[in-house]
Amino acid sequence: MRDCSTNRAGFDRVLMAVAATFLTVSATSALAGVSDTPRTSAAELAIDAAVPRPEPANVPPPTASDFKVDATASTPAEPKATDKATEPSTTAKAVEPNTDIKSDTKPAEVVTAPAAKTNDTKTNDTKTDETATTTTATPTTPPATATAPTAEPVKAASNVPPADQPVADKLREMLGAKSVRYLDRKNERAAVEKFYTAREYAPMWTQAGKLTDGGKGVVARLKDAAAEGLNPADYPVPDFAAATSPDALADAEMKLTASMLDYARQAQSGRMHWSQVSADILYPEHPIDPAEVLASISTAKDASAALDGYNPPHKLYKELKAKLAELRGQGDGPVIQIAEGPALAFKAGTKKQPAIAPEDSRVPQLRAKLGITENADDTHYDAKVADAVRKFQESAELKANGVLDDRTVKAINSPKRDRQIDTVIVNMERWRWLPRQLGASSLGNAYVILNIPDYTLKVMQNGAKSGPPAW
Repeated sequence: MRDCSTNRAGFDRVLMAVAATFLTVSATSALAGVSDTPRTSAAELAIDAAVPRPEPANVPPPTASDFKVDATASTPAEPKATDKATEPSTTAKAVEPNTDIKSDTKPAEVVTAPAAKTNDTKTNDTKTDETATTTTATPTTPPATATAPTAEPVKAASNVPPADQPVADKLREMLGAKSVRYLDRKNERAAVEKFYTAREYAPMWTQAGKLTDGGKGVVARLKDAAAEGLNPADYPVPDFAAATSPDALADAEMKLTASMLDYARQAQSGRMHWSQVSADILYPEHPIDPAEVLASISTAKDASAALDGYNPPHKLYKELKAKLAELRGQGDGPVIQIAEGPALAFKAGTKKQPAIAPEDSRVPQLRAKLGITENADDTHYDAKVADAVRKFQESAELKANGVLDDRTVKAINSPKRDRQIDTVIVNMERWRWLPRQLGASSLGNAYVILNIPDYTLKVMQNGAKSGPPAW
């Protein structure tokens, strides 16, 4: 037979809770009935006034939206109110048996507990009547943390003059994506990009849109390339006067830099590689360093002289250069360019009419170009000048009429070509292949020339043969 005496206390507590619930309902109903009965005597009114009653609140019934968790909130922590609702000594409130439970707070925010609680851990012993108050908790939403806007990096102050900054910006774009359009050699592109980056892309040839002295010197040297046996067409010079926008100035800057590097490379190493002539030719390589060229030209007081320094320094090369100028009828000095203008014609005099020698400011340059030393500063296109022009026209296979027209001016300005001139130019090119220390003054201008085809060997010192005769 089962002994239930050990669970007697649990049953007694359940019965007591049920009884208390019935008493509460009965008392509430009785009070409601009494409150509905009008009070007639002063004593009843005083007793009625002494009974505490909660203030009514016009709160609408809860809806489903009141219990909806905010979707934007982070995962809430376990509600602590549920765990504490079972402890009578902390946050739980005992239900008054003689009052109605009403509150101004929304149901989702109320935390209450039943007045009585058993210590039994069994589920069957802890069930209470449906009239017991339930516990509800709403997870708290953590406050949103404000994100501070990302501060833009402070741009360093530029050392480029404000007038050149637009050109510098365009150069930055060109060197980043379009440098291959101007420079087809990888090492030169890298050197140019590094050079302009170091100067914050400030232009080297212009300042406030105007050509600098260094730029003018480089332009003059490129235009005079024919004096060195080179072809000026290989080093095109941009028109800076027509460049008025930052785009045009940046484009002209890059073109002049590319032409300058081409000139320095060909002046030092030659227009063609010696291996293209014969596989039996062998010379030591001495290419230019693009970074050194840029640094040297940009810091030189005379950019034209600095660029000319890449031509061979040998004495025999300089003698060939002088011979080339002599054969072209140019003499020493830079190449003279005759400007275009009206046609000049000399008319010999007659008995009735004197000779007509038109005057023009170009005539002194024409005299120097054609090797006329008499009356070098005379501006009249006289019979001697007309005769020299006629001879030139014959050599250039033009109509020999002695008239200085546009075709004649163009032919005079073009480098003169014949077999002897070509021979000099070829030998100037060969000197570009030879070592630069050949015939250096530090070595007493001494060198050895071995000519295999004619089986000769020459030992040279200070420009003269040294030692035994050639064999």
